[in-house]
Amino acid sequence: MRRTADVAIIGGGIIGASIAYHLTKKGVRDVLVLERDRLGSGSTGKNAGGIRLQFSSEINVRLSLRSLPHIERFKEEIGVDPDFHQVGYLFLITEESEVGPFERSLALWSKVGVPARRTDASNTLPNRFKVMLLRLVLVKASYPEKGNLGKVGRQLAERLGKLRDVM
Repeated sequence: MRRTADVAIIGGGIIGASIAYHLTKKGVRDVLVLERDRLGSGSTGKNAGGIRLQFSSEINVRLSLRSLPHIERFKEEIGVDPDFHQVGYLFLITEESEVGPFERSLALWSKVGVPARRTDASNTLPNRFKVMLLRLVLVKASYPEKGNLGKVGRQLAERLGKLRDVM
């Protein structure tokens, strides 16, 4: 087992893999990714694959904004089709106490360039849901560019296995 490296990254999930990938892309060759189990076996490999820009902290929103273009060109850049489909995202607010924090999040998203918008509960819902949700929903916001990554956890782990030899 190696004892030294110019760069050691702890964690072989999506963030650690991305750091290693981008460092090697910039010419750093002595990169070591340390993972207690298999690469991609932690929360990265267990997630549902949702990609969104709406978070309550600005740093997470900005990180997602910077990540989205990379996800959109993932196949061209990495060589693996992540099965990415931009299908939209919908928050349903059902409690009056949640409206204030949600409005603050909407203001944050607007400030940093996320095209989310608040709409009335009766707008843009499929008819079959309008009757059910109309009494429950006080506020909703949608963002049409949200997407899902289908097989990306497994494919990332497979791709990381191939990248391991390069690093």
